[in-house]
Order: sequence, then structure tokens, then C-alpha cells
Amino acid sequence: MIEKRLARRFAKSLPIAFRSSDREYNGVSMDFSASGLFILTMEPFKPGTVVIMNLKAPNKKIIRLAGVVIRTIKTGDINIKDGMAIKLNEMPFLYHQLLESIEKMVPPLRTEETGT
Repeated sequence: MIEKRLARRFAKSLPIAFRSSDREYNGVSMDFSASGLFILTMEPFKPGTVVIMNLKAPNKKIIRLAGVVIRTIKTGDINIKDGMAIKLNEMPFLYHQLLESIEKMVPPLRTEETGT
């Protein structure tokens, strides 16, 4: 199988709030890259949904992100969270700084692992 991902990905769990319309949900973000991230949640949105996110960085700063759901994973198991891969519309400076700090602490994921 040919790997389609171009951006290096890094595993790091951080709290995230996200919304698509009027209601806000909480989840755990992980598998970060310059092009997107993955969110573990019991409330994944359908692919194509525009998502606004507030990511809580380790330094307690809130990083505001926007993107679109490109893939949803439904486990069917109440003990394992579902999730969604998000492609970011842009990479704000604070997100870029976060990736740099994660890169210094955490080795990149192998290309065949899940995420964006």
C-alpha cells in the first residue's frame, strides 16, 4: 500500500473543544501534523463537516483552529472512543510552535499509523 501522507505526524494527547454548529463537544486531540490532527471523541462528525476547534496547548494557551473532517472512525465499542481525522484550513503560528515543541519531545509516528 502506498502512503499518501506527506506531513510528518507526532503522537501527543491534548484536550480539545470542537464544534460544527451551535453545540460544543470535548475530546482528546492526538496524532498532530502540519496538515491536520486526529480527535478521539464519542461525537465524531461526518466527513466534509467544517469544524472549529480550541486546542489547549501544554503551556495553557488556547490555539484556535479550523478544518474539515476527512475521515471518521466508528469503533462500535462503548469502551473505545470513536474519532475523526481533521485537515486544517491553515496552520496558525501558535500551532506551528506547538508542533516544534512536540517534535523536540516525541519521535514522529511511522507512516502506516493512523491520523492525518
